[in-house]
Amino acid sequence: MLPRSIYRYEPVEGTILDGEVYALVNGTNPEILLLIEAHQTAQGPAQWKVSFGTLAGAKCVVLLDEQEIWTCERDTGTSTDPRKFLVREVPIPEHPVSDDSNGR
Repeated sequence: MLPRSIYRYEPVEGTILDGEVYALVNGTNPEILLLIEAHQTAQGPAQWKVSFGTLAGAKCVVLLDEQEIWTCERDTGTSTDPRKFLVREVPIPEHPVSDDSNGR
């Protein structure tokens, strides 16, 4: 993963409080894009949500605590290939957002 995000954005409207895009790389080649967002919830504290996307032709797998949380099979070249849709949200509700505004 590159040491810094490649893009950071602040909300315009809705429940997104903050968000950044990171690149998971092989050398300098970005294989997977990781989107991390803090969302305000109706039931209390904000929650982290992550999404992944890839433009790589190879199979990509993301692990969290040694468990697969996202995968994208090898490019099939068809219009139904997952790369045509780029991202799929993977909520991680057990990791609440820090109350510290500098808690990155």
